[in-house]
Amino acid sequence: MVLVIIFNYLHTFIFLEMEKKKLFSIIFGIAVLGLIGSSENVFAVSTDYLYEFGISGVNDGQLGAPIQSSLNSNDDVYVIENGNDRVSVFDSSGTFLFKFGSYGFGDGQFIDPSGIVVGLSDNVYVLDKNNRRVQIFDSTGNYLNQFGSIGSLDGQFNLPQGIAVDKDGNIYVADTFNQRIQKFDSDGNHLLTFGNGLGQQPGFFKDPSTLAISDDGNIYVTDTRNHRVQVFDSDGTFLFAFGGYGPGQDGKFTFEARGIGIDNQGNVFVGDMRAHQYQVFDLDGNFISKFGSFGSGENQFHFPTASLGFDSMGNIFIAESRNDRVQVFGNPVVSIMIDIKPGSDENLINTKSKGVIPVSILSTADFDATTIDPSTVIFGPNGATESHGKAHIEDVNGDGLDDVVLHFKTQDSGIAKGDTETSLTGTTFDGIAIESSDIIRTK
Repeated sequence: MVLVIIFNYLHTFIFLEMEKKKLFSIIFGIAVLGLIGSSENVFAVSTDYLYEFGISGVNDGQLGAPIQSSLNSNDDVYVIENGNDRVSVFDSSGTFLFKFGSYGFGDGQFIDPSGIVVGLSDNVYVLDKNNRRVQIFDSTGNYLNQFGSIGSLDGQFNLPQGIAVDKDGNIYVADTFNQRIQKFDSDGNHLLTFGNGLGQQPGFFKDPSTLAISDDGNIYVTDTRNHRVQVFDSDGTFLFAFGGYGPGQDGKFTFEARGIGIDNQGNVFVGDMRAHQYQVFDLDGNFISKFGSFGSGENQFHFPTASLGFDSMGNIFIAESRNDRVQVFGNPVVSIMIDIKPGSDENLINTKSKGVIPVSILSTADFDATTIDPSTVIFGPNGATESHGKAHIEDVNGDGLDDVVLHFKTQDSGIAKGDTETSLTGTTFDGIAIESSDIIRTK
């Protein structure tokens, strides 16, 4: 008998493997796989090269010095182009959707834009560096509002370079040549300024360039010419710093620390610009790993400076201004087999039903269905989650392998009359993405 216990704050998952039948109950939450008494995050950092999109140019789908990307709730990728003074939008596979913006001083125009972030309601915030302002757009690129002007007073900027948003929708701007960070609400009202000016002491900066916000609200700032990352709480109080100058040393930076992002597992990615790589740290600043080298091939960079974007599966999107492309890293998606309404050949679904749809995730010779984390599984067009708060394991197709059976509310699934196929996605406990689909008949 094997007992594995997974803790995450108030969420607990217990998996009890027995000789013939396995049962497991789930209290949903983001699971952190670990041992009792251990606070170590043992998720592997997934930095396998997956694919890339974009080539140099000014036409649709081409990029001119892309400097940052951010993703919306649909995993559409918004890429700010410093060289083309515009935003290009792609789906998560890299298919071009639309663009907005042009060179100029007017509403919806940019001069040397340096950052982009998608906030609440999928509104898009563009850091318009040489116009010393932030412009706000809706998800389709329609201009909504702006804030900021040239200067050093609260709410004013001097060549700002970095922008980020917290879970409450507050906007943080790295006001680079004023050597400070400013915080605004989602409408652009100034809330807070922190940073003690130019210097090397804690809380002082030498060109703060990019920033990222952790789930607990701490602000991670690349203090570029001090070769470090400084961490502050949401009130701007200095907490700690990590990094430092150290060419070729893990956890140190060759010269400039620039470009940062925090994934949904709490891994902190920092661009080591002159080493042409990204280093990965935990939230306490402890070095984990690194990836990248100089060049224009797969998993190569040329002076990387971009903050990172992440999709809902945790894949990493890195815009490269020198290579005019976006590279995507993560775990390859594994295609698996599912059986909707096990035992029913026609998979008939009554779209008016108030009941549930059973779905079996099938084990094969190459895939163990019991490695699936049921709390990550979503089903149907609307992304329904497991409805019973539990799942069970049985050999549904009689092949001698244990399968996982989940249940989803019909009305939550979004399956409509006339649909002929629907899909399921999720991840394993090791963070490997899975996907599948099955044919259905509806009435």
